[in-house]
Amino acid sequence: MKKLKFILSALMLTVCMSAFIGAGGATAFAYEGEQEPVAECAHEYTEEVVEGTCTTKGYTRYTCTLCGDTYTDNYTEVNGHKFGEIVIEPTCTHRGYTIHYCEDCGYEYSDSYVPATGHAYEAEEHPVTCTENGYTVYTCKNCGDEYTVDGEEAIGHDYEVKTVGRTCESYGYTVHTCKNCADRYVTDYVKPAGHDYEKTVVKAEEGKVGYTKYTCKVCDYNYISDFVTSGDDGYLEENPDTPTEPEQPDKPTEPDKPENPDQPENPDKPENPDEHTHVYVFDAVVREQEKTMTVSYVCECGDNRTEFVKVEFTSVDDGSGVVLIPGENGELDFAVLEGKYIVTVTNDNGEELMVYEVNLARNEPKPVEPEQPDKPTEPEQPEIPDKPDDKPNEDKPSEPETPDMPSDSETDKPSDTEKEETNVYDMRLTQHEDGWIYGVFCSESKDKDSNDLSAAVAQAGIVRTKDLKTWERLPNLKSKSPQQRNVVLHPEFVDGKYAFYTRPQDDFIQTGSGGGVCFGLCEDINNPVICTEEVVISPRQYHTITEVKNGAGAVPIKTPKGWIHIAHGVRNTAAGLRYVIYVFATDLNDPSKLIASPSGLFIAPHKSERVGDVSNVCFTNGAVVTENNDVYIYYASSDTRLHVAATTIDKLMDYTFNTPSDPLRSVDCVKQRCELIKKNLEIMNK
Repeated sequence: MKKLKFILSALMLTVCMSAFIGAGGATAFAYEGEQEPVAECAHEYTEEVVEGTCTTKGYTRYTCTLCGDTYTDNYTEVNGHKFGEIVIEPTCTHRGYTIHYCEDCGYEYSDSYVPATGHAYEAEEHPVTCTENGYTVYTCKNCGDEYTVDGEEAIGHDYEVKTVGRTCESYGYTVHTCKNCADRYVTDYVKPAGHDYEKTVVKAEEGKVGYTKYTCKVCDYNYISDFVTSGDDGYLEENPDTPTEPEQPDKPTEPDKPENPDQPENPDKPENPDEHTHVYVFDAVVREQEKTMTVSYVCECGDNRTEFVKVEFTSVDDGSGVVLIPGENGELDFAVLEGKYIVTVTNDNGEELMVYEVNLARNEPKPVEPEQPDKPTEPEQPEIPDKPDDKPNEDKPSEPETPDMPSDSETDKPSDTEKEETNVYDMRLTQHEDGWIYGVFCSESKDKDSNDLSAAVAQAGIVRTKDLKTWERLPNLKSKSPQQRNVVLHPEFVDGKYAFYTRPQDDFIQTGSGGGVCFGLCEDINNPVICTEEVVISPRQYHTITEVKNGAGAVPIKTPKGWIHIAHGVRNTAAGLRYVIYVFATDLNDPSKLIASPSGLFIAPHKSERVGDVSNVCFTNGAVVTENNDVYIYYASSDTRLHVAATTIDKLMDYTFNTPSDPLRSVDCVKQRCELIKKNLEIMNK
């Protein structure tokens, strides 16, 4: 208590001193017990109206501005909640319920609970096979949840063995065919037996030529040689001045004959084995589930080898990847097997180990002697043309040239026209009206001006063929641009020149000053140089599917309204670069003139297509139009898979020429779509 009194006294002293100092040193003092009277406050109140809420009353608060006195009155009733409802439907695994929420204050509660519906599974059975276990997949038709139940283990192959005997000209072999799944492979190749000839000599008569006929005693194959004139036992070539020797039509006369007329023991084999060019019969058995293939190579000379590898097997010519097995009669149908094939060897993880090329040629039976085309057994005697002064036997080869056999020289091998070239890819095939089929592809080489190992130079490489078997490499396309990728050759002449759709760019990756898909002309395909300005026909656009870059894809499709182009566009997103496929059209008579540009994308990576070696990518190199106007568009997803999209010419034209172009502003896009919706509603209400 004493302490409290002391504090109060100190406070009073402090207040008095403050009053003294504040009065500027006044000498008037207030003595203890002499207090001035306090006047009563004349209140001046302000009003504050407090609105009621869902759970509290409203009122008015009055506050004096002079002394701070407050009081309240004018109370109003509680407003109460204003509830809205949200119904949550039940799912397979979660119950349903109703949410009641106040629209004013946000208060909410739930009720009306409904039990979960549970899954409604549908079963899809996958029966056991020779190489795959059986299993059943159960999928909920409501939510897509699925699980798998294992079935029987793979039963394994049950092979039936059939031996095909050799003939004079074809190989013998053993075919192993599974009774359950028709899987098959071939072993035990045996060389052809060769012909066993019987010789028949037809003597020369006056005015007629004599000859020797060789007939196989096994298969009746025959040929004629050793021509002599009347009255002479020697070759006709030894008597060049004799007028009775007939001309051999479309066949070189005796210079291509061996000097020794006697039949060699093995006429199909060259005398010098070191000069022999192997022509392999190629056979393979693919086991799709095991990702393996048995590859066998057998040459007519007997050389053979067999490999068992993990592979992906494709045909460079047509992409079919057809693997041929010998037929029941021992013959090989080379119609789907001839040409160039690439075999890619991979490990169990799918990593590429090596790539090698298989170049297959028709292995037709080869006659012992050059065939005598259209020559009768007893030929008529045509007039003999003037003979050269030199004897025909001079410089005569020691062995006849075997028809349809690859030569021993290197002339049949393609020359390495681009020695700096490292990678080739993305070929577009064009069947041109000049009669050739052209392949235009990316020819990539290391950028020697940069230490960056990812820096490269891309140019447009060109090859051509007439039969999809023999290809000719032409020089790379030249233009003013330092880099060219995604180049496509137009299928028709334009103003008598070859027309190319190009994609100029400043860098291997970055487009730089490149403006989009361009059009340029070339005078001579054998010296391919873009001789005109490259005119942009499908430009890049800010904040669209083509903002980063775009390029031609498939060879343009000719329609009654114009050329339809199926191209790709690239945009930079938060998830990285996104490749999609889009469409545009150019004029029939002037392919450099853009006439239609549908807004938005045509094909985009979807679901699992978005994930792969290079994610979020759709890319196309080709499209096919059938005789009944079906259109098949082949495209890759994420550099991992190959897909095909099917449509028709009518649908493609409808999309191309009736879809409006992108107005390039959000507000205009909204207006455009509102107008489309309005028109659609009018059509639907008719």
